[in-house]
Amino acid sequence: MKKILICFVLLLTFTLLLSGCGDARLAKTPTFSQALDQNGFTPGDGFIDKLDVWIYEDKPLREHGDLLAGCGFTGGVETFYVKGVCSGSDEFQTSDDRSYADRSLDFSMYVPIDGVVMPYGMTFDNTLEDLLQTLGYDFDIGVDEEKLLDHVLIPDYESKLILSCKTDAESGLHDYSLEFLEDTRSDRYIEGGVSYYTRTLSLGFEAGTNRLNDLSFNVTERNIYHREMLTKTPTFSEALEQNGFKFDMTEADFKALLENCTYRGISLDSYDVASRSSMVSTLTHLSVTNVCWGEYYEYFDSLEEMTETKRSSLTFIAPIGEIVLPYGMTFGHTLYDLLAAMGCADFSMNENDAWATTLMRDDGAITLYDYAHAPETEANRPEGVRFAVSYSGGVSQSSDSENPVHVEFTRKMTLYFAEETGYLSSVSMSILEITE
Repeated sequence: MKKILICFVLLLTFTLLLSGCGDARLAKTPTFSQALDQNGFTPGDGFIDKLDVWIYEDKPLREHGDLLAGCGFTGGVETFYVKGVCSGSDEFQTSDDRSYADRSLDFSMYVPIDGVVMPYGMTFDNTLEDLLQTLGYDFDIGVDEEKLLDHVLIPDYESKLILSCKTDAESGLHDYSLEFLEDTRSDRYIEGGVSYYTRTLSLGFEAGTNRLNDLSFNVTERNIYHREMLTKTPTFSEALEQNGFKFDMTEADFKALLENCTYRGISLDSYDVASRSSMVSTLTHLSVTNVCWGEYYEYFDSLEEMTETKRSSLTFIAPIGEIVLPYGMTFGHTLYDLLAAMGCADFSMNENDAWATTLMRDDGAITLYDYAHAPETEANRPEGVRFAVSYSGGVSQSSDSENPVHVEFTRKMTLYFAEETGYLSSVSMSILEITE
């Protein structure tokens, strides 16, 4: 009888232990995208109202922290924070010219919160290995850790799943994170315009155990109001011409360009412009933090067969008044808008594996760069840029006089488009002239 009782106790203990461990198997749904939807991270939605229905320690989240709000002339922000539990923000910012508004919605949690929909049924007891197995990826974390540095599991443009690994220098342990990025590129029509958005869901895992340690939701949205369709003109070369980047551009022409162009109503030449000259060279340089930079450079080299070199350039990452952009581009337009205006709307980036593709237009040869396919050796790969469209045109001519002079000049304009949003992010113009 005692043996039977002992066996029964052991069996009951084993059963209780199994029930306490739970079932680590994950479900096929909700997917990352569905979890974003169900938690309110969609364009025009928000998580603020979820603070009354998400529960922590048997009380709504709103009762654990304070919802703070602030506003200014062009935007505002709401923040919520509970130490060691969660943090979130809903930020809205309108552009200076009121042509568009950006919205960023973030929420991060570091402990289980009832009511938050977890992707694939994840809990804070599950590990990275559990999730990868459910997703159908066969990785041996211990063996393949060096291969997992920013490893893209989903390679297409509309969505990415990126597995990253960082090593702690002191402990030697590995911190893993898994980020799902969804860039739909689709339009959500709003009153007077359209909206584009990008969403991410990020999971961080505890070093050593690889258990889920934190989870973050994010949606970044741009509402473009009264966005105008792009025109057929001016072309790239016409825009360069109208901006003053023409043959025999002088230092006076460059300074006149700065005087004519404005940022927030202030002429660029009102900012610090450095100039220096010598017997053989002239340099005029402009740099406005987070706005633009440019220079005019002239050098006469008597040792190199009396060669004279002149170079002018201007790059800007914010809207500059009076600058003419090709096809009427603005910082509220995307690469897709530009391709449509150029008559290349049917060109598909997803079907094109080349990192540089030449498109022949009336303006001449225009090159489309896809930095997602750029070789690792590409030294000029700009940070945060997915696409660039570049025009380059030049003339080489010689005189027939007794003292022949050979002149070569090349003009270039490049439009860069941000990787995360797809919008125009910066513009570069330049002209190089060499006289021998």
